[in-house]
Amino acid sequence: MIRLAAVLLVVAAPSLRAQQARPAPDPASPTKIVTFVCDDRSTLTVEFKANGSASAPGYARVVHGTGAWMLPQVRAASGARYAADGVSVWNKGNDILFERGAERLNCTAAGGELVGSNWRLVEFQSSDDKTGIVKPDDPSRYTLSLGPDGRAAMRLNCNRATGPWSSHANGADSGSFTLGPLAVTKALCPPPSLDQQIAKDTEYIRSYVLRDGRLYLNLMADGGTYIWARQ
Repeated sequence: MIRLAAVLLVVAAPSLRAQQARPAPDPASPTKIVTFVCDDRSTLTVEFKANGSASAPGYARVVHGTGAWMLPQVRAASGARYAADGVSVWNKGNDILFERGAERLNCTAAGGELVGSNWRLVEFQSSDDKTGIVKPDDPSRYTLSLGPDGRAAMRLNCNRATGPWSSHANGADSGSFTLGPLAVTKALCPPPSLDQQIAKDTEYIRSYVLRDGRLYLNLMADGGTYIWARQ
């Protein structure tokens, strides 16, 4: 009888270890929240939480419609996959596949089309009637590149500027946006030139809208809008 009890204990031990192998997410671990727009125009919000160790690679809190799930990260041939109890998300770059039972949705990060995009200035629309609409003499001399590494590069007439950029979508085609602080070269461009105005205004950009192939960067307090066309 004692020998049988010992055998049962040995058999049960791996099962106990398996139950203990899934640690709870650390509330203090780094998080990243991304909103995705799906094929059916619904939104999927995912909070990626990294536990920071090989044995506990991370969790994802997934919200879709009225449902919410906390999914542990599982092995994947590529990208990052999180799954439990018939629900899973599989993230690759700006795209994510959401599966729940028979439901299967392909979703793209809202605002994800900004990453790696290139733009040229169309015009500045001021909220001040005295200023009105200001167009560059040569739009090709005013460009904006939004790098996937979170760095922006600008051509401002005869000058160049670089600095950090970030966006956070709050809808399918809009959200918050920051640009700068910028490091700007100090060449004196022949007038008329918008280089100094743009370099000064970038710190006041607060939001973006994507519409019909154009990027609208809005300044705080109705200060105006810079409109860019995709290159």
